[in-house]
Amino acid sequence: MIHPGGLRTTYLPVRTSVRAGQDVSAGEVIGVVEDASGHCPAGCLHWGLLRERDYLDPLLLLGLGKVRLLPVWPAGPS
Repeated sequence: MIHPGGLRTTYLPVRTSVRAGQDVSAGEVIGVVEDASGHCPAGCLHWGLLRERDYLDPLLLLGLGKVRLLPVWPAGPS
């Protein structure tokens, strides 16, 4: 989902029930968590926050949190 200020939230693994660019309201169902075999011991949802390619802590959206894990991106072409 795209948010003001160039932020984007991600939700994985999810089977979406909305289409790209569709407006949604607070509390509206946007999809269901899919079973990603071998991904988690039980069902799980990863909530991410990005500014371009930079991962931020999504708890910042709630006024909470500090970064605990940052991904390592593969090096791009030289």
